[in-house]
Amino acid sequence: MQLAWRIATSPSLPRNYADLADACRPVHLHDAFSLRHPAMPSEKRAKLFQPYDALDGYSDAIRRKRRQYEPRRVHTPESEEKLGKQLAKLARLCPDSRTAFRVQAVLTVCYFVPNDLPDTDDRWGQGDYVTLTGVLRSISPSDEILLLGDTPVPFREIWTLRCLSLNVPLRRPYAAAACC
Repeated sequence: MQLAWRIATSPSLPRNYADLADACRPVHLHDAFSLRHPAMPSEKRAKLFQPYDALDGYSDAIRRKRRQYEPRRVHTPESEEKLGKQLAKLARLCPDSRTAFRVQAVLTVCYFVPNDLPDTDDRWGQGDYVTLTGVLRSISPSDEILLLGDTPVPFREIWTLRCLSLNVPLRRPYAAAACC
């Protein structure tokens, strides 16, 4: 305590306190306070000065707001027709979830995920393109949803679709069908 008081009141010493940054905690020998309150380890002491987030989720909201999104791409008529043929072939191969389980079609799908910010009129129609690889669990042409693993992918959001492998039983009439 005397050192800090001496530095603060001395006119000859500069006011840049850099020497105090590396100074250790003052120790008072034979003092009842120092005996009752031993020095805290520096690892625990560092936790006292960590940043505090008073509003839960506020920093995440700011981060999402600053994020750059991609505009939604538009299919050409040729690419839309090709994608429609691929989805129709998958629907014929896997008419229900039980058949999809036997076929074990491994797909890679690139699809559009729109941004989820409610107050972004200037970012309407923008989002991210996500690539997902997994086993086809079901395909529903009536609901226009492809279930890849545990992720539902709407048909209208699919940009590209690639079939990596099929496990088609040989006794089926469509066993010679090629991978889409």
